[in-house]
Amino acid sequence: MARKISIAAIISLMFITMSCTDPYTGGDQPIANRTSPTTYYPGGLISADASETTIIETVIKKRMEYKESLEALKYFYNKVGNNDKYHNASTELNALNTMPQYEYLDVLDIEGFDPVQLIPEADFLYESGLRDKKDAEKYGVGFANKNLYRSALSKFKDLLRNYRKSDKIDDAAFEAGEIYENLKDYSTAFDYYEKVYTWNSEAPYPARLKAARILDRFMHNYSEALPLYEKGIEIEGRYNKYYELVKNAEERVAVLKKTVDQ
Repeated sequence: MARKISIAAIISLMFITMSCTDPYTGGDQPIANRTSPTTYYPGGLISADASETTIIETVIKKRMEYKESLEALKYFYNKVGNNDKYHNASTELNALNTMPQYEYLDVLDIEGFDPVQLIPEADFLYESGLRDKKDAEKYGVGFANKNLYRSALSKFKDLLRNYRKSDKIDDAAFEAGEIYENLKDYSTAFDYYEKVYTWNSEAPYPARLKAARILDRFMHNYSEALPLYEKGIEIEGRYNKYYELVKNAEERVAVLKKTVDQ
């Protein structure tokens, strides 16, 4: 009987002690108050009072570093002939390229674009993205590999985000526009085409003609499509390889002049 009383007393004492102790938070210290301007998030990378843009840019930078590290690891294991680890790195890289990566800040909203400099790192990103785009369309645009499209877009956007003075920004914007158009995201495609001739009025791409076609066919904005068609015919019509686009534009101009004038 005395033993039972003793055990009951110990248990009661334990409950009393626990009730006087701060609840467990997963570490030795209580969770920091993240509303304090002097507090840092886990890892110490970002201040709690950092702006939205700062946080987003850090996310984007870390994504890029992660991807580059996996690509380097994949290359290394291929070079030394370690097939198992090469497979692991490839699988992780493929998963990264196919997982959702949301655009919290539209790259086209960033300021400071001016295609005036030859930047080797930007050229590398552009050529790599172009290869992914071509590989994606290996069996035709209608059967495009969407994972490779995503990889190409990621590289084009990394170029735009990190090398805003590169002479490849208009090239990257045009290629991104074509991908979005092929994916039937016409509004985004138009935004990218528009940037091409905004940044470089003499860019050797049919950006105006394609943007006008989107305004015409999919947005039914005929009043804006008409002058854009006409400008595209004037500027981009200099290139014989755009003959079909120019011919279509001329036909639509004839029709739209009657429609818009009414």
